[in-house]
Amino acid sequence: MRWKKWNELDAGGKTFRILLAVAVFGFLLLAPLFLLHDEKGSYGVYPLGWLLGSVAELLGFLSMKAMVSSLGKDGKGVLSVYLGASLRFVLFAAVLLVSAICTFRPDWFGGFDAFSFYTCFVAILPFPIVTWLMHYLEGKGGKVFRKQREENLPVKKDEPSSEVKE
Repeated sequence: MRWKKWNELDAGGKTFRILLAVAVFGFLLLAPLFLLHDEKGSYGVYPLGWLLGSVAELLGFLSMKAMVSSLGKDGKGVLSVYLGASLRFVLFAAVLLVSAICTFRPDWFGGFDAFSFYTCFVAILPFPIVTWLMHYLEGKGGKVFRKQREENLPVKKDEPSSEVKE
């Protein structure tokens, strides 16, 4: 039953849910580090860095999805595509810059060192990988998945059935 709902989703919906699952799983995996402390400070910077990178990743994906939907079939909306791509690049650069300053030069922020650059960077990495993989699986490379999806979806009543009636 649940796989039918999964198969009814478009590639964007599947990609967003996978990215969200990776973000939540990574945060839950790193959450116990909030309890560890040493003489330098807390290890809580790692889950917070993951959280910052995951939020940026999900916002970047949502902006990409909105950008693609604004692009009309007639080619209008190209400016929004360039603007969305530029803003996504600025978002990722700003998040990585803030986390890099927190990690390597916290004195620039008055000792604020809440985010880890490394976990923030790793949290952003699934965005291009999962997006490309889902695009590939839903496109030409995913013949098996497309066939499976077509077999699992119910036939709409408005469409003629593929069965031959005698």
